[in-house]
Amino acid sequence: MTEKTLVSLRLPTELVSQFDKIADYLERDRTWVILQALKQYMGEGEEGADLLDEAIGYAELERGERIPLEDVLEDARRLIDETIAEKKRAS
Repeated sequence: MTEKTLVSLRLPTELVSQFDKIADYLERDRTWVILQALKQYMGEGEEGADLLDEAIGYAELERGERIPLEDVLEDARRLIDETIAEKKRAS
């Protein structure tokens, strides 16, 4: 079983009402609906996940853990060269 933590928060009444309507329609409880919404928000490529990635990146920078720009540019050039070569082979 997944470890759980109790979280208490205040939400706008209209938002809770919307969650309740979804819960009723799906025959689920409100907690399940809110959990699904939060999981989607934190999913790959979503706003929450992007914000978390940025926060982690800033923390790494503050600790001096970073990749030199030259290494990043070299990797980018290599990827571009590989893509160009693949397109030439495909044509």
